[in-house]
Amino acid sequence: MPETTSQKTTQARRRAISEQAMVDAAVELINELGITGTTLREVGERAGYSRGLATYQYGSKNGLMRAVTKALSGLWLERLHAAMADRSAVEGLCGAIDAHYHFILEMPAQFRTLSILAFASIDPGSGIQSRVSEVQAKQRESVSRWVIKGQRDGSVNAELCPERFAEQFLATISGIGLQWLVNPDVDLLPMHEEFKRNTQIMLKPPASSTSSCN
Repeated sequence: MPETTSQKTTQARRRAISEQAMVDAAVELINELGITGTTLREVGERAGYSRGLATYQYGSKNGLMRAVTKALSGLWLERLHAAMADRSAVEGLCGAIDAHYHFILEMPAQFRTLSILAFASIDPGSGIQSRVSEVQAKQRESVSRWVIKGQRDGSVNAELCPERFAEQFLATISGIGLQWLVNPDVDLLPMHEEFKRNTQIMLKPPASSTSSCN
């Protein structure tokens, strides 16, 4: 007998709930044991399900790590876009810096896990390099678009190369995050505030300028 729409909806909801529980469990375990020490069996049990459910849903440990990377990067990008929406170019980019600060402050376990996965992605056997690369590319493209937007309305220095600025912008954000990961007692607020001031200085247009990406 074919499933009804209601039954399919209920199954989809149950799967969404179990997947979120698995991601939450994986975040806890990766923070406690690292990627190497985190197993599908432990993730299933920590999530409150059977030992085999994580294997059934993700197929392999790499599959689970890809799912966790997708979920956490989606969470970060959602916060990032919300912080930048409906603002000028300079305000939007400063909003991105604020979003990074609040993500670390409000969701430290998720930030740490996402960072661990990002650094682990350089391992050819990780299975998540393409996903991490995709997220980074989206972030660079977003920053570059905001610079171009400001250059078009005259609020951003036309001499800046949008692509180069985006690369340096994200490299600085990554560096701040790494300092916190290695030393959680570091004072994040002054670093983010100084980064915003430097960003505003870099973006400010001179009396006359022309674009160059050399």
